[in-house]
Amino acid sequence: MDDNNSSSVPRRTVLAAMPVGLAGCTSRLTGGSDSDDETFLGIVDIGSRYDNPLTVDMQVEWEEETVLDDTFEIEAYDESEREMGGIVPERTWPDEKGQWSVSSRVEGDSDWLTTDPAQHEYPDCLSVRIRLDPNGFHEHLVGTQPEQCSDEMIEVNQD
Repeated sequence: MDDNNSSSVPRRTVLAAMPVGLAGCTSRLTGGSDSDDETFLGIVDIGSRYDNPLTVDMQVEWEEETVLDDTFEIEAYDESEREMGGIVPERTWPDEKGQWSVSSRVEGDSDWLTTDPAQHEYPDCLSVRIRLDPNGFHEHLVGTQPEQCSDEMIEVNQD
C-alpha cells in the first residue's frame, strides 16, 4: 500500500460528518456538463468488519481512462472499540461530473465487483462505499444523497 494514496479514517469521523447540509454541493451538481449520462463521484471508501486484515484491489475508471489502480491493506475490525478497519483512497479523479466506474476485489478472488452510474439511472451524485463483512461478503453500498458530494463531506472523508 502506498501511504501517499490513502488515509485511514475512523468510522466515527465519517459518521459524525453525515449530518452535513447541502452547502457546497450545489456548484458540483449543477456545474460542468448537462449530459444526462454523467454523474459526480462523491465519497469513495473501503470499510471492513472482518476480524482479520484484508487486501483489496481497487480501480477507478474515468472517461475510459484508469485514474486509480491500487492495492490497499485493510486493518481488521476492532471488536473492543467496535471500529471498522478502513481506507479512503486519494481522489485521483476530476472534481466534476463524468462517466466512470469503481471496481474492487478481495485478494484471492478473481472476480471484480463494479459499480457505475448507469446501474442507478445516472443520479447527480453517487458515492461508493466498499464493504467487507465478517463472513467475507464483499459489496458496494451506494448513496445518491447530494450531501455526499458536498465540499465539506469530501474534505472530511479525505482527512
